[in-house]
Amino acid sequence: MRIGEIETLTGLSAGTIRYWEERGLVSFDRSGNSYRKIDSETVRLLEKIKLFRELGVAVADIKLWRDGLLSER
Repeated sequence: MRIGEIETLTGLSAGTIRYWEERGLVSFDRSGNSYRKIDSETVRLLEKIKLFRELGVAVADIKLWRDGLLSER
C-alpha cells in the first residue's frame, strides 16, 4: 500500500506517518516493491497514536506505551 492510501485511511499526513515510523511508534512490513503492508490492526494503531497526539501526549511517552513500559491509564 502506498503512503497516500494510508493518508486517506487515517487522515494523517505522509510526513507524520514517516516520522512515527522513524521514531518506532509504528512499523510496517514491506512488500517486494517496497510498499508498506498495512492491515486493519495497524490502521487502528495509527488512529490511536493520532488520538494520543491530539490529547497532547508526547511522542516519547507514546513510544513507552508502544514498548509496553507505560499503561494507558
